[in-house]
Amino acid sequence: SSGINAEYGVITNSNNWVISGVLSSSGFPIMSSDPHLDLSKQPNTFYESSYKSWQGNSVFGISVPGIPIILMGRNRDISFTLTYGMMDMGDYFLEKVKDGKYERDGNYFPLTVRKHLVAGKNVLFYETAEGHIIERNIENYEHEIVDGIYVALRVPDRNDEITMRQALLPFATTVQEAQKLLPQSNLGSNYLLADNRGNIGYQQTGSVPLRPTSNGLLPLPAWKSENLWTGYLADDDYLTKLNPPEQFITTANNLNQDPNKPCVNTYPALPTRVNRITELLKQSTNHSVEDMMRYQGDTFSKLADITIPLLDPFLSKSGIEDELRKWDRRFQIDSRPSALWFRIWDEYTENINTLIFGEKIYKRLEPIVFNKYTFYKIAIAGVETGFVDGIDVIPVLKKSLKNAVSRYNGAAYGDFRKYFSVNMFFSGKLPKIFGFDVGPHPTNSGFEVVKVGSVDTYISAPCVFMQTWRFVTDMSTNVFYSILPGGPSGNYFSNIYQLEINNYLYEIYKKWEL
Repeated sequence: SSGINAEYGVITNSNNWVISGVLSSSGFPIMSSDPHLDLSKQPNTFYESSYKSWQGNSVFGISVPGIPIILMGRNRDISFTLTYGMMDMGDYFLEKVKDGKYERDGNYFPLTVRKHLVAGKNVLFYETAEGHIIERNIENYEHEIVDGIYVALRVPDRNDEITMRQALLPFATTVQEAQKLLPQSNLGSNYLLADNRGNIGYQQTGSVPLRPTSNGLLPLPAWKSENLWTGYLADDDYLTKLNPPEQFITTANNLNQDPNKPCVNTYPALPTRVNRITELLKQSTNHSVEDMMRYQGDTFSKLADITIPLLDPFLSKSGIEDELRKWDRRFQIDSRPSALWFRIWDEYTENINTLIFGEKIYKRLEPIVFNKYTFYKIAIAGVETGFVDGIDVIPVLKKSLKNAVSRYNGAAYGDFRKYFSVNMFFSGKLPKIFGFDVGPHPTNSGFEVVKVGSVDTYISAPCVFMQTWRFVTDMSTNVFYSILPGGPSGNYFSNIYQLEINNYLYEIYKKWEL
């Protein structure tokens, strides 16, 4: 098996894994985590913090501004990290509105009106008793709603009990205790857990609604009450694992679904990354913290390893094409074959999807991020099976190779794979000479590798998704290691504004102890 399954889409890119003491050099579990979020802004999305519980247990981890909860990290007893669970926890409905009321099975009920001051204007929001929020054109939000059919969004209800359970997670002392806190959450997640008693575990968590008549992918008429949510999945509907026989658990936004339970994953990522991490963890029974750091920086491309043999008959015996044949399949900043491969894959993705959809449709849909990943999915299906939508991919690959080589200018990968992190308050509007924006920085992150990363634009704005935290800890001690891609302050004049940028670029971990 190639390790690439075309049944799955790809959308987001975070990794975490945990090994038991059976596979570690210390004889205790080791936890690793590297969430990926937007890196186009400075300061970083996450900031690190620590505090002591009322029981005296020290806690360390990451939070985001405005949320006084440690999302990932460890205390002296357990470690906890997460990846996004790819769960569909919100739906759009169609609402029929008349005279400020909405319909349910032929009866009309008054909409709740909420007035908020937004950018100096009084904005009106309309909501049903179920919590369906009516969406209108932005120019109409200042005016009362008129009769018509509207799209309305529903997301999980606010639940203070769920929030409190999440807040208590950093104070748990065993994997089993943490698992009991986690199943219900306002963020669909894959939690990995480890404790200093030697346990490792997995807990799927979310607030997936019960949909009696649909899978939630298309908006249904809310005036037919049969289409409305009837509640949420129960705790035992979510997947859980404790001390699996493999002695490790890894997640990378991939499919995690018990076939005997309700569907919770609607658009999981490709299993390429999780399969690569699994390969690395199966290589040894003596993994160290340093090994985990190295795996977090792994840029070996399984995708290139599948595709280059298909290209081999068309590669010349000299020059850049021969370099590509001999390439070790790892993205590197100073690598010419990495650069050529990237161009070939872009050409191939465009060519195969243009044949399937037509040039006009492809050009219109391609700029939208979600569509980009769907096109990648189709392209990957082609190189794995040899055909996609009845089209033989070999001639398409040959054409893509020819076009990429003809346009190749000798550049190394890092010459064009660069990103800026702009000050979030000025959004890149100040001259670069002022120093508020950080970069450009070359990167060796690549597509569908463990150190996955994208440098793109979305709605004309930079969109840079890369590792936004690295964390490794061995539960045999209270020591842990981490890297943040910047400082925790948005103040350019602060001495911590660019605190860890060089550490991030050169993969230098700082050492902490609880």
